[in-house]
Amino acid sequence: MVIERYILVSVGALLVVGGLLAQEGDLPFKGFRSPLSHFEDGRVKMQVSGARARLSEGGDMVAEAAVVEIFDEGGAIETRMEAETCRYDSAANMLHSDSAVRLERADIEITGVGMHLNAADEKVQILSHVRVVLKGSKGLGRLLPEKTK
Repeated sequence: MVIERYILVSVGALLVVGGLLAQEGDLPFKGFRSPLSHFEDGRVKMQVSGARARLSEGGDMVAEAAVVEIFDEGGAIETRMEAETCRYDSAANMLHSDSAVRLERADIEITGVGMHLNAADEKVQILSHVRVVLKGSKGLGRLLPEKTK
């Protein structure tokens, strides 16, 4: 009798939770990592990870505390991008964010609000409130022409 009640309560709880998830159309999960592109030899070239995410029925993912990493041929992180939240459009292979974002490389740091990242060609567009910090003389030298006398 106690076991039967436990089973009925468990099934009832699953139906309620399942119904709520079906209404929202999302499947929440924590701590994820997913490749976005690969080198020709199959190694990961670009990946997205995050603390939490929801996967919609259409295949799009909305992530919180998202991090995109782009690796060089040797496997070292070449570019790291962070966003408070972002949406991955699987059909277009693009990431979109309306939140604060930060892109960092060895010689430059770019912050702003909102972004579009095309994973296929690795192009990033920061949408507003853009701030660029050049690190060291290498970064500055590429932007400013040499003075001639």
